[in-house]
Amino acid sequence: MPLLMSGSFGICLLCCFKEEYPGISPGFCLSATKVVSVFLAVSATIACVSACVFSAMHLSRLMGLECTPARVLNATCVCRPRGEPPNSFEGAVRYLDLNCPEVEGILTILLIFSCTCNGLGVLIAGCYSYLHWSTRYKRPKYIQVRTNNISTHNTLNNRPIYKPKEER
Repeated sequence: MPLLMSGSFGICLLCCFKEEYPGISPGFCLSATKVVSVFLAVSATIACVSACVFSAMHLSRLMGLECTPARVLNATCVCRPRGEPPNSFEGAVRYLDLNCPEVEGILTILLIFSCTCNGLGVLIAGCYSYLHWSTRYKRPKYIQVRTNNISTHNTLNNRPIYKPKEER
């Protein structure tokens, strides 16, 4: 959810505040939107990191367990560390709503997918946070555009904008 909210505020920044004009302060609305966007981007990064780590930990723990009763569709799945006796519940994990084929198949796929998507979310939200952080003091620089009006105090304006055609 924080990743979705952060992206929404990023799109709002891109669409609603396209141009900052020189000499004009950014205003409360733009500043508030940037602050909220930075907060959401950092919280999205933290949330995605924690979700990725916890799903990877669950997956690695699941890989070291043996689930019983195997191939039974209407029974609660109990997964024990490999080599433990079947009546021992020390270190066992019970999946009350899942049977063992679902734990070994669908749950494993969902954990891999969750870890991958959250890892991608970490990269995207982290880059977005970095971009906000690296441009926090930068403002666009504007260069004077020359016109046909010739000014005596500015040497740039004394040159013509275009090279007139030479007469033959």
